[in-house]
Amino acid sequence: MYNYIIYTDDIQQGTYLDDKTMSKIHIGMTKTEVSNILGKPIIEPIFNEDTWYYIYSLKLKHKHTTHKKIIINFNQAGVVSHITKS
Repeated sequence: MYNYIIYTDDIQQGTYLDDKTMSKIHIGMTKTEVSNILGKPIIEPIFNEDTWYYIYSLKLKHKHTTHKKIIINFNQAGVVSHITKS
């Protein structure tokens, strides 16, 4: 019989997040400073403009999928008050 290998391409979605870039985000930054580093957030809730979500996934050919996420909360002054990375 024939052995067929089905071609699949790597699939990258979202804002590219690596540890070096994510480490640049810290408490006390403004929304402008964050967007200069990460760009526009992937998800910006309508009812809570003070929480920005950046999500990234990479599925390599025939291998596992890598997921990274950073959630940034801003206080009323528009300054980063909390960061969740995973």
